[in-house]
Amino acid sequence: MKNKFILLNLFVISFFNVKSQAQNRFGVKTNLQFTNVTNVHEDSKIRNFGLGIGFFSQVPMNDYNDRFFLRPELFYSQQGGEQNKDNHLIKFYQNYLNINLLLKYYFPDQIFMSRQGCACHMKTNHEFFIEAGPQFGYILSENNKYLDDLEFGGSTKFDLSLGIGAGISIRRKFEFSLRYNYGLTDTYRFYPKQNSTTNLAFSISYFFGREA
Repeated sequence: MKNKFILLNLFVISFFNVKSQAQNRFGVKTNLQFTNVTNVHEDSKIRNFGLGIGFFSQVPMNDYNDRFFLRPELFYSQQGGEQNKDNHLIKFYQNYLNINLLLKYYFPDQIFMSRQGCACHMKTNHEFFIEAGPQFGYILSENNKYLDDLEFGGSTKFDLSLGIGAGISIRRKFEFSLRYNYGLTDTYRFYPKQNSTTNLAFSISYFFGREA
């Protein structure tokens, strides 16, 4: 538990730290995601069209390079899975508060026009980026909790996963990305089989203000 509070403190410090020359940027994001809990619910099915919504900060790693960033995120996420039982679909859904601590890198533009070098009238300013890092989750609520507790041992309160993603940035104002998270801890701690939550998310991010 002490380690979780240390990680949360690091997140808060990272989120609100402002450098003197390279200013942090803030924004909002929304996810359309497909989640599942592996090896638990017999004949388990993916939860389609779960939603995620929250906000983020983009922190420059230094004052002279605009490609490496730390990206803390805080968002609400609909996760879980479904089960077919006697031709009846049972929804084992969980609602999480997730914290991400991602390292992000923008590639020099080799496909589209470069951000600095384009002299055309209408700049495209597209960039390709990758990101990776841990995600820490806390369950806020869940449906079918009684049945979940009775048959599968109940969900654990905390979740740890690793995410990796890629996307396209448009003038660092709008970003479209795909990210995959794989659970590193058991979603059901007392279940006899190893299990974890997986999440494939399509995201749209919007930055407030302009790049410094």
